[in-house]
Amino acid sequence: MNETRLERNITVRTEAENSLEASNSHVRVESLEWNSGEEDVERHFEIDGENQEALVAVTVDPIVEGIVIEDDDHDNVKFCRRKLCLYGVILVLSISVVSILFSVLIRPHVVSPTFSPSTFMPSAAPTTANFADFKNTLIIMTSNVGAKIIEKESGIQDNFRNKSSAQYRALKWLYYDDGAALDTPNILQRYTLAVFYYTTGGDDWLHCSQGDKVCKNRKISYLTPHVNECLWFGNKCQDGHIISLSFGTSIGNNLQGTIPSELAFLNKITFIDFTNNKLKSPLPNTIGNLTSLSSLYLYNNLFEELCDGFFHLKSLQFFSIYGNQLRGTISSKFGELTHLKILSLQLNVLTGTIPSHLSRLKNLKELYLFHNSINGTFPEEVLEIKSLERLSYANNFQLSGTLPSKIGSLPYLTEYSVSNCNLTGIIPDEYFNLTVIESFKFNSNKLYGTLSTLIGNFQSLISLELAGNNFTGSIPFQIGNIPTLRKLLLQNNSLFGEMPETICDRQRWSSRYLEIEADCAGEVPKVKCDEFCCTKCY
Repeated sequence: MNETRLERNITVRTEAENSLEASNSHVRVESLEWNSGEEDVERHFEIDGENQEALVAVTVDPIVEGIVIEDDDHDNVKFCRRKLCLYGVILVLSISVVSILFSVLIRPHVVSPTFSPSTFMPSAAPTTANFADFKNTLIIMTSNVGAKIIEKESGIQDNFRNKSSAQYRALKWLYYDDGAALDTPNILQRYTLAVFYYTTGGDDWLHCSQGDKVCKNRKISYLTPHVNECLWFGNKCQDGHIISLSFGTSIGNNLQGTIPSELAFLNKITFIDFTNNKLKSPLPNTIGNLTSLSSLYLYNNLFEELCDGFFHLKSLQFFSIYGNQLRGTISSKFGELTHLKILSLQLNVLTGTIPSHLSRLKNLKELYLFHNSINGTFPEEVLEIKSLERLSYANNFQLSGTLPSKIGSLPYLTEYSVSNCNLTGIIPDEYFNLTVIESFKFNSNKLYGTLSTLIGNFQSLISLELAGNNFTGSIPFQIGNIPTLRKLLLQNNSLFGEMPETICDRQRWSSRYLEIEADCAGEVPKVKCDEFCCTKCY
């Protein structure tokens, strides 16, 4: 007879309907078999040493049916189970330790600074050998991207080998200070911004240089390790990509040097403002890769020329480079930037004529060419741009010709300035059709004729500047009917007579100050105007 210990809840009911819960009793049975549920069997069995024989009903817990453990092997089974569990734990721990050692020794610099502004620490100091691999791989990455741009600048890879170059310094910062890895998200973007920092003399910036504890506009200093580059001063991102670099203020940020070719890697950027700094030529040809760029502000820097790549910026809408040292002629290629709305080339040393190709800029609203050395005549083809709102080519002393009559056909024109040129002729009658004009500046030319009484048609004119010409006759009283007038310059002409009362009454009784200048000085003034009317006499 095999003795088995049944580790089950078994209910045994005899014919006498007595029952016994055998969960804590040892039941010895002889060749007992059962299925789940309740089954009547007739067997000889013993309960707690007392032999009984009867028709019994045996009920076995169905969840654990049919599991029987030999009494002699019970302890051995438990021991084996414990041993197997111990071996399993040891195996898991061993694998974990090996993984950690591999991570520390092979890739000590794996971090992700781009998408998390929180601080992190590299697990170990990088080695020289790893830095060489890091550098070589990044060279390949930049080469692959560089092959896609319009014109790859020569020497980009050579800069990696020059330990004093901005590129090499950026690489060192990226690897040693920032702890970045080659699979760091946006690593090329992070590298580009570091190159930009070193190329423009970032350590001498006025605001937010590397290590500055206090930064402007609640931003974070540039090249702060382990911090998302989108949070650095001057940067703005969308979906993790740089879309704006803004370093132009009323006093700038003391950016010096040149714009790096690597800036072309920021191919999602739409806005760049480097105004009031000390950046100089050359403007990199690779800038043409910035196909999404719509605004480029470079005024008050030291640029002397534009590059061919600039004219590939087909999305450009706003371009201002006034107050630089641009030389040569105005390129006809500007006519290819058909999305331009504002073109500011004033306060440079540009020469030659104004290209008629500018007439292709059908979306142009503002054109500023003043304070250059432009000659010839203004091309009337440009005046076919009906969207023009502001036009100034003043202070070009060699610019000749007459006032073009087509100006009168520009329905949205609010400002027209041609002072200090070499223009002759009269003011065309078509000009008096400009219903929204706010400023006429015709000072210091060779214009002549009488002032038309139609001048009273202007209902929005704020400034009328006619000084330094050869106008003759009397001053029309209709000028006093212009409700918005604030500035009237009539001096250094051949006008005579009395200043109309309609004008002087405006000065005496209006709460708004009216600046009036005329030839009203001397014992016998050409224009009679008392001190309560004219603010300055010549």
